[in-house]
Amino acid sequence: MVIQHEYIQLDTWKYRTANDIYTFNPVSSNFNIKDTNVNSMELIINLNAAMYNHFINNKNFVENWNFFKNSQYTGMKNYINQTIIKAYNMNSNIDIKLYYKRKAITDNINIENTKPVDFNSYDIYEGYTSKIIFKNDIYSLKITIPETTGKQIYPVIKIYRK
Repeated sequence: MVIQHEYIQLDTWKYRTANDIYTFNPVSSNFNIKDTNVNSMELIINLNAAMYNHFINNKNFVENWNFFKNSQYTGMKNYINQTIIKAYNMNSNIDIKLYYKRKAITDNINIENTKPVDFNSYDIYEGYTSKIIFKNDIYSLKITIPETTGKQIYPVIKIYRK
């Protein structure tokens, strides 16, 4: 496969919640959210898992692996991790946009996992900081959001080729 795209856009998120704090399965999901204090929240996105989900949900990509039968998903996972992820600059060449819509101030922040139907009613959120973390061969993006209430957030991440 020749990788021709200048960037990959990650904009569909898969996660689960538990209890009052947002927690997510680190094996099969992209998100891990935790309250850092009353005034801010950390959103940690597993970029390796997000890239994997991006390709594994692409019908054309999956169909190209059909002839492997028994090892199809292992082969795809290895290809994504060893070839595609290495072709993109996960360390620094990332464009992050957080979109938000106001909710009731008493509501906690909620993260949209797919593009909202009413996307045109969202504005760009600019009051956050971000940092790339590389640990145990996994790239993560840590986003610190200084508010914890009254927002519906939709993250869009572009990762550019090296």
